[in-house]
Amino acid sequence: MVTFVGLIASILTASGLVPQVVKGFIRKKVEDVSMLFIVIGGVGTFLWFVYGILIMNGVIIFANSINATCYALMFLQKGIYKERVMECQKTT
Repeated sequence: MVTFVGLIASILTASGLVPQVVKGFIRKKVEDVSMLFIVIGGVGTFLWFVYGILIMNGVIIFANSINATCYALMFLQKGIYKERVMECQKTT
């Protein structure tokens, strides 16, 4: 039962970040997402991932690997789409 609750919690937590990542890919704009949010959330998630490895807890590892992937994608989007905006501004 404890593992089941952990799995449900991890799925819900991870699914909260997925729409933001998808929205960024569709709109090709992420300026409304704070870089501070991405960095703090990403570092915190990475530390939870490491903690899961240290205590050998598969639920924590699973949940935070998904979350870390979402934060990494948001970080990449910030860099990629910022460059695209700057290139468009240079040509006009």
